Amino acid sequence: RQCLYKIELDPSFEVTINPDDFISKGYSLTGRSTCVYSAFSKSNHPVTGESLAGTKLIVKISWPESHRVSEQRVLEEAYKCAETNDDIKGHLPDLIFSKDFETEAEDIAGIIELLGAYTTDAKRTRGRILRFLVFVRLDPITSLTGKDFVRVWLECLRCVFFAFFLLVGLH
Repeated sequence: RQCLYKIELDPSFEVTINPDDFISKGYSLTGRSTCVYSAFSKSNHPVTGESLAGTKLIVKISWPESHRVSEQRVLEEAYKCAETNDDIKGHLPDLIFSKDFETEAEDIAGIIELLGAYTTDAKRTRGRILRFLVFVRLDPITSLTGKDFVRVWLECLRCVFFAFFLLVGLH
């Protein structure tokens, strides 16, 4: 029997993940512990209002340091750049929803210290945020072959190159 988890990220947005259908797992006591799972939603798109039923989604769950710039902010800037740059336009992931769950830094620090999981003294002062990001699931580039693979791979490189130089000012 399949085990699914419904997560209400907002009163008007709910997503269902299948923890057995993971794309990437990175459990850790000291890192971001990023995990990416297949997902679906019967909710409407929070911006466009269109139904998401039948749309393949992914949910990225991570535990980054609170001072780290959020992917949502980076993508918002990238979307702005894409409006005027054809090398970026059409090459960015579709972020459907993002939510941060704040935690008390002292609570997390106490747990990590109790477990002896600190790697440096510098990490003791940093709080973490539980972050959920919901994206439209993309087909992997590895599903392509020959000239199609090379064309898409080069488009990805060009997009990353231009996006990096346009967004470098975020920090």
